[in-house]
Amino acid sequence: MIRIQLDSADRIPLPAAIANGLNHRELTLASRSQRHLLLTTEGGGEGQIALAGSIGDLQVVEVLSIINMFRKSGLLHFNLEGGSKDLHFDEGELVSATSTYPEEELGEFLLIAGKIDRDTLIKARQAAGNDPQTMRTQLLQSGRLSEQDLRDASSAQIEAIVYHLIPCQQGDFIFVQRRSSVAPPISLALRTQNLIMEGLRRSDERQLFMRTLRSHDARPVATGHSVADLPAEEERLLALASSGKLTVRDLIARSGLGEFQTLSLLHRLAGRRLLTIPTPERPELATELAEILAVANGVLAALYQKINEKNQNFGLEMRLFLRDLPQPFATVLHHVTLSDKGTIDGKQIAANLASYPADEQRALLAETLSELVFMACMAARRDLGDTNSLRLVQQSQEIALRINQLKERKNP
Repeated sequence: MIRIQLDSADRIPLPAAIANGLNHRELTLASRSQRHLLLTTEGGGEGQIALAGSIGDLQVVEVLSIINMFRKSGLLHFNLEGGSKDLHFDEGELVSATSTYPEEELGEFLLIAGKIDRDTLIKARQAAGNDPQTMRTQLLQSGRLSEQDLRDASSAQIEAIVYHLIPCQQGDFIFVQRRSSVAPPISLALRTQNLIMEGLRRSDERQLFMRTLRSHDARPVATGHSVADLPAEEERLLALASSGKLTVRDLIARSGLGEFQTLSLLHRLAGRRLLTIPTPERPELATELAEILAVANGVLAALYQKINEKNQNFGLEMRLFLRDLPQPFATVLHHVTLSDKGTIDGKQIAANLASYPADEQRALLAETLSELVFMACMAARRDLGDTNSLRLVQQSQEIALRINQLKERKNP
C-alpha cells in the first residue's frame, strides 16, 4: 500500500511510476467518502466501477462470492505483488482469466501436459511477443497441437490462476461491471462457486503437504522400501526421486502432474515411508562469488529504480527474461526470484552453481550477470531515451567491466 499525503495546497502528489502509468489521461472522481477517494480514467463505454479495495479488507474468496452471488458481469482486476490477474465474469460465472505471472502462461500448462517441448515454447514466445492470441496461433502452427489440446490447457490455466489467487493476502482489486459481448473461449469444468470451494480445499491441503515436505528446495530421498500395487503415478514419481538429487521443485517440473498433484503424491509417499524428506540445505555463495553478485545487484537496483518510474511493466520483463535465458545462463538463474528492488537472490544461485566445478563458477556467474545488466541497459535506453539514460548506462558499463575484472582475478 502506498501512503500519500495532501501537500500545502491540498493537492495529491502522485509517485512518478503511477503518474507515468496514467499517461496524462484525465481522472474522474467515481466515488468518495471521509475515508476514500476513487479516481478513474475509464470512459462511459468501458463499464462502471462497482467494487474496489485492498485484499485484507475483503478476502479474495469474499470478492469472488459477491460477484457470483449477485450474478454480476464484468472484469475483476487484481494488482498483486509481482504481477496482475484479470478474471472475466458473465452472470456471476467465470468465463476466462489471464495472468502476467510467467508460470501461469498457457504454454507452461502445455509443457506440463507433455504436449510441447521447451524449445517449441520459446520459439512461439519469440514470435508472439506478449499477445496471448498470437501465442495460440503460433502453437497451433507448430503442428504438434490440436484445438482440444489448447482447450484442455486453457481450462487448466484458468483454474490454476484462481487457485493461486485465493490464498493471496496482499494486493488491490477493482471490479468493472459491464456486459460481455464475447463468448467464452472454453467451457470450464467447474462453476465459480465450485472453483472457490476447490481453491479453499487446495489451499488448506497444500499447507498440510508443505509441513511434511518442508520446502520446494527439499530433496526427497527414496528409503528403499517397497509396497505392492503402488499406483502408476506414485511409482513413476518415486523413481524420479530415487536419486535424491532432485528438489521438490524439480519433481513438480518433471512429473507432468502440476504442482498440487505432485505435492499430494510426495506427501503420500512420505507418509508410507517410501520417501524421507531431509531438511533442505541452503548453501551460501563463496566470498568471491558473493562479491560479484553484490556488484551486479548494485547496478541492477539503480537501473530498476529509474526504469520502473517510466515503465511499470519492467519487473515483469525482467522475470520473463530470467525465464527464457539460454543455457548455461538458464541453469545459473533457475528459480531465482527478483526482489521488488530489482535484485536477485544469492542463496538460490549458490544451489544452482553447486553442480558446476568450483573453478568454473566465477566465470559462469560473471557472464550470466553481465547478460542481465546488458538487458537492463537496453531497457534504460528504450524507456528513458538516449540522453536521460546516458550517464546511468555509462556507470552500468563501468560496473560490468568491474564484474569481468573480478572474474579474472586469481584466487590468493
